[in-house]
Amino acid sequence: MRKETEIIEGRWRNPDEEIVFGVYAGAWFKERDYAATTRERNGRALRLHVLPTFERTSYPPRRNS
Repeated sequence: MRKETEIIEGRWRNPDEEIVFGVYAGAWFKERDYAATTRERNGRALRLHVLPTFERTSYPPRRNS
């Protein structure tokens, strides 16, 4: 029943579908309820340290066939 609710509400994701980390991280970050200074600090860390390395990485990682 839980999955059915997620599908109806548009929240379900196919686990086999690849998601690009940068897109996921951006959406995730926007959903956080941070104080202004925390949002600024964490946003800076994401932009400067995480995204340059992982922004284009897809999850689940592509498997070699």
